[in-house]
Formats: sequence, structure tokens, C-alpha cells
Amino acid sequence: MSGAGAARHGGGLVICAVGLAQIAVVLDYYSLNVALPTIARDFGMPATDLHWVLTAYLLAFAALLVAGGRLGDVLGRRRMTLAGIGLFGLGSLLCGLAPSEYALVGFRVVQGAGAALLFPVTMAVVSAAFPAARRAWAIGVVVGVANVGTAVGPFVGGALTGALGWRSVFLVNLPLLAVAAVLVAVAVSESRDADASRRIDWAGAGLLGVGLLAVMVAIDAANAWPLALVVALAGAGAALITGIVWKDRTARPRVAQLDLALIRSPAFHRKLGAGKTPNICWAASVLVATLALQEVRGFGPLEAGTVFLAMSAGAALAGPLAGSLTTRLGAERVMPGALALSAAGLVWLALAGPLWSYMLALFATGLGVSLAYGVASIQTLAAAPPEAAGSASGVTITAMVVVAALAVTCASILLEAIGGEDAVRDVLLVAAAVPAAGLVALLAVRRRPAATA
Repeated sequence: MSGAGAARHGGGLVICAVGLAQIAVVLDYYSLNVALPTIARDFGMPATDLHWVLTAYLLAFAALLVAGGRLGDVLGRRRMTLAGIGLFGLGSLLCGLAPSEYALVGFRVVQGAGAALLFPVTMAVVSAAFPAARRAWAIGVVVGVANVGTAVGPFVGGALTGALGWRSVFLVNLPLLAVAAVLVAVAVSESRDADASRRIDWAGAGLLGVGLLAVMVAIDAANAWPLALVVALAGAGAALITGIVWKDRTARPRVAQLDLALIRSPAFHRKLGAGKTPNICWAASVLVATLALQEVRGFGPLEAGTVFLAMSAGAALAGPLAGSLTTRLGAERVMPGALALSAAGLVWLALAGPLWSYMLALFATGLGVSLAYGVASIQTLAAAPPEAAGSASGVTITAMVVVAALAVTCASILLEAIGGEDAVRDVLLVAAAVPAAGLVALLAVRRRPAATA
């Protein structure tokens, strides 16, 4: 079946199937953050050294995201949804049984590859199952369902880690994914893009993955390796990433990793830059705040997860606010406020003393960062022509994941380099400078003549 396919047994089951699969993926990431200190103690290593458990997953996800979407178009979206569920489930099982920190990092790559197959294809499954008039509504429902994983992830991770140990954070994915697979098999009809090129850009995925890995290793080893080696490794990684653009200049548009016309658009670049700012803050603040609650304030996993619900509540509230405020006030008015709130929330989080103040700071940070992310996502898609919406979405998600991986790595390195009681405070203050700088840059651009817009 090519083109759009109808749901076999109604759209409700399709939403349940896709939403459950996305909940498992999102829940896994946000619950794992709370479990990191416990994993570090089990393996007898500093918690900051386990940033590779997060980074390896993000690198695999970013490198294979575009290829995952293309595989669904070519081989069938239902088939690739099931394949993604299976691969993510296998990675979850292996992570739950990992005998060492090195094995855990390797198995997280398997999970990231499964998520890269699953994430871009599920939205295409929903689009194929619903008529155009109900498509936006259906996608909005799926996003809302997936946000449940974001909201309850830290609490679930803390509860599971405290009661059953950190391995249960991975193993809990298995029943969720099993039910999702059954629902996909029963409810989803096959669909594919009959006009899609049969070629998959594995070279682009390889360049991106190896290049990002080289840059991350260079950052991680900056304090231990000779400066010349660090600079050479980082330069080689940057050259490999840049090579994607060179390669795509000679590739056919439907085979290329990047839409070069989109990449050359100044408007798209500005919106994408605004979107990357909150993701840097979000990735860094989630890791740092999680470590602070357990390593500095002495909370157990369940207590830390419960406190972290304050940030999740702010993020959940930001979802509907982003759309309504952008519609009513315009992104040009909402984004500066969101960036200002992000910076203020991070500063507050760095300096907060009593627990009630810390929770309010978590809420403000979650609200500001997620509001900025939501507005930026809307702007990024609006800056692309309608025929490039798919490419814009792929480039946007890939860029967000890449900066999240960089933020996690840099935050971990800074925590380790600074050390002592002030490390958490100082890293959060550095993170606060990111949205503050973004706000200054945004206001400077708005003051330029209209011809530069």
C-alpha cells in the first residue's frame, strides 16, 4: 500500500499504539536521569563519568534519525514502527542486564538506534491513518500522550530505582513496548511513499555519528590529553560533520541528508538557533539538578523524583501555552519572555536554599525552557516552505538532539573540573548565560532594519 493508509480498526487504536511506544521512549530518558547516581555507586565510579550513558544514546539517535524516517518511507511505516519497537526493546533488555558501565554505554547505542527508527516514523503512521481535516488534532493528541512520559519520568525513575534497583528503569519498557507492538500489528495499515528514492544516506549518517563522537571525546578528554591531540580530534570531527554539506551538494535532493536550500535560509537559521538555546538549558539543567538533589541535598531516588515533578509540571503547562500565546501575541513577543524566564529560573535554581524555593525554581525553569522550545519549534516549521516541512522537522529534531548531547557532555565536564560544593551552582549559572545571550541576540536582531529579517 502506498501513500496514506487508513487505520484498520479506527484511529483511536492507532493513537494508543503510537502514543504508548513514544511514552516508553520518553519515559526511559527522563527516568534514567534520576537513576544515574545509583548506577554510578553500583559500578564504583563518579556520577559525572556516566554522562556517556546519556550521550551515547543521543549520538545514535541524532545520527540515524533522518535515515530512520527514510526507511519508513521506503520499506513501510508499519514495518519500521515494529522494527523500532523491537530494537528499542532489545536495547532496553540488554541495558537492564548490563554487567559493566562500558556494556551499558554500548547497549544504550542500540536503544538510540531503535528510537531513531521509531520516533520519525510514528508521526507518519498517524498522518497516514487520519484524513487531512483531523490530522493536526491526532498529532497533537500523540504529542500530549508522549508528554506524559516527560511529566512522570523522574518520579517513575525514582520510585523504580528506590524499590527495585536501577535495572528496573530499563526493564519496565518491555511490557509497554509489547502492548504497543500488538496494537500496531492489529490497528495500523501499511503505508509508504511511492515516490521516495530507494537509496538511504548511510554515508551521511556515518559522517554525522563519527564526527559528533570525535567532538564529544575531545571535549571529554580535554583535561587529560595533550592539547594538540584534543584540538586535532575536535577539528577532525568538525570536518566530518562539515563533509555532510559537501557530500550533499552532489547528491540528488531525495537522497541527501540535508535540504541545502533550507540550510541556506537565514530565517530558518535564526529560528533553529532560538530552538537550540532552550534545549541546551534543558539537557544541562535536568542532569545537574538530578545530581544536586541526590549528591548535594542527600535525597534518595524516590524523593528526588518526587521533587523533580515540579520541573515536569512547568514543562507540561508550557506545551499548550506555546501554541495559544504564539497565536494571540506572536512569537516575536513570546520568545523574549520565555528566554528571560529560562535565564531567571536557572539563576534561581543555582541560588535556591529551602526546598520550597528550589521546587519553585524547578517549575519556573521547566516552564520557561519548554515554552521557548515550543515557540521555536512553531517558528522553525513556519520559516520553511510547506513542501520542505518534513526536511525542516528532521533537521530541527537532529539539531536539538545534537546540542542536547553537547550540553550533557559539557555540563558533566564542568562539574568534574570545578568540583566541590560550588560546582552545581556554577554550572547552573553558566547554563543561565545561554538563554540570556540568546535574549540579547534576539533583541539585537529585532532592532535591525526590516530588510535583514
